[in-house]
Amino acid sequence: VSTQSTGVTEEVNRVNQHGMKQDLAKHFREKDNHNIFLCLMLRKNIDVDVMPAYSAKVTSSWDAATMKQQLRNLVDFIVMEITNSKGSVILFSKISQILTNFVFNYHIFPFDTLITVIILRKYNEQDAIIA
Repeated sequence: VSTQSTGVTEEVNRVNQHGMKQDLAKHFREKDNHNIFLCLMLRKNIDVDVMPAYSAKVTSSWDAATMKQQLRNLVDFIVMEITNSKGSVILFSKISQILTNFVFNYHIFPFDTLITVIILRKYNEQDAIIA
């Protein structure tokens, strides 16, 4: 999971250095690294509290299997972020608000699919306490 964090950090740096938003949408639709796209969107929302316009172009091209894999990766990333922050209430609150926005404001994924992925995720003992 720490490689996932490294991958997300590297992608955030690439996105921040990249200029053309249209190229970014194309990048994430074509490239095989789109499995961390929701993690990247979460990280960008934590850092700058904004949803990039190109995100809708990327997520609209996903099928159901891709969406579930994205959500699995997102849930793993959230558990890791909260674990690394030693259970920071501020971070937990911010992530909860971002997820609410993902579901109800941006309509990226349905609430029931998110809940299903969270429930079916395998937890070790420490993760279960966080979740």
